[in-house]
Amino acid sequence: MKSVFLRNAFHLLAAKECFTSPVSKQAKIWLMSVQQCAANLAEGATLDSKKMAKSRVVTLPALRVSMVDLLNEIVDQTQASSALIRWQPEPDLEGVFGNQPPLYTPAAEKAGTI
Repeated sequence: MKSVFLRNAFHLLAAKECFTSPVSKQAKIWLMSVQQCAANLAEGATLDSKKMAKSRVVTLPALRVSMVDLLNEIVDQTQASSALIRWQPEPDLEGVFGNQPPLYTPAAEKAGTI
């Protein structure tokens, strides 16, 4: 599974172990915690269907961050050393996971999820 690198970033740096990022510092990724995802699903089950788009498809909001900002925050929160971070971008992987555009969620906003 290619996206496991995000999980590894948290766990390896928290354990004060080296992490090699397969995407560049400038890579933009979308993030949502497991807790937020569960809350969104629970909220989605109770939304007023009259407020939903006809398609009933809603893109939920997520955080969009650069990889360097994410890793810097993990380092700050875990008191790890930034010297544990290595950069070895893989173009194919970055193309899939590191080029997320700004996320707009008008259907979610209209349905009252924000």
